[in-house]
Amino acid sequence: MNKIALLMILIIVSLILGCSSKPNDWNQATKEVEKYKFGIIPRVTGFEVKEIDLLSDPMGQERDSIIYTFTDQKGMLVKTPEGSKDTATLYGPYTGTDVFRITVSNVDVSYEDEMDEQLINGIEMHYKTINDRILISAKSKDIIYTYEAKVTDEHSEHKHLELLEEAISCSNP
Repeated sequence: MNKIALLMILIIVSLILGCSSKPNDWNQATKEVEKYKFGIIPRVTGFEVKEIDLLSDPMGQERDSIIYTFTDQKGMLVKTPEGSKDTATLYGPYTGTDVFRITVSNVDVSYEDEMDEQLINGIEMHYKTINDRILISAKSKDIIYTYEAKVTDEHSEHKHLELLEEAISCSNP
């Protein structure tokens, strides 16, 4: 009887230790993100981060990007195969519909097409809607934000501009 109890305790402890050290843990991802100049995870009311990916600069010139995928309803953790050597998943991925994706970097973005402009709370945003997809870029405190999403009845072009503004404001207090 004592052997069974001891075995159960060992199994429980190993499960706890094994789960707490996974790289997909929110606290671990936060610590990893904080290592970068743009290292605050954006927050947007009503949405949850379902995945955080680090896109490493292959040239090693400190031009890394962090990609945040947001959902309105985060589900279960998904087991995924290893990605490319240039991309590391820091958190997630979790199930849930991708509502928008924000890429944060210190690399300037340029587009071939002419972009529309809008100033929201002092943040100049350049955007373009093609078919039902919107692409927005903005710069705040030398940090570049690129936002991608689908325009729907629920999430209009203007709503997406507001969501990016909220994410930037929370990231740059």
